[in-house]
Amino acid sequence: MNTPVDIIHDKLPQQLLNKIQQYLPVNENIRIALDKYYDKLYDKKMIDDEKAFEKYIYPNCECANCPDNGQYKIYKRKDCSHCFEYEIKEYNGDYASEEYHLVIENNPQYNKIKYGEYDDIEHDIW
Repeated sequence: MNTPVDIIHDKLPQQLLNKIQQYLPVNENIRIALDKYYDKLYDKKMIDDEKAFEKYIYPNCECANCPDNGQYKIYKRKDCSHCFEYEIKEYNGDYASEEYHLVIENNPQYNKIKYGEYDDIEHDIW
């Protein structure tokens, strides 16, 4: 891959070059493509969460204050233990795909590419 760091690759250690590379701006065309990909993965995560709720939680729901609890409820209130467990698993990303975890949650470059945020605390050099 051709980057501005290639000019000085013989002069500095590779670890330092990698740190410098993290702070270089992302190519705009690549950033736009990745941004669209991130949006698609997030939309897929939301659909997966909703499918899990409809398939596993909604039929077993025992929430109070809702007439005709279960599959034919009028309101989707989340007051019972099934709904609480769902919210915890949704927050932890248990229903999300492995691809979502790999590309978004466990990617240290995600905030840099998506939002242009540079976090010095996570990228401690020493």
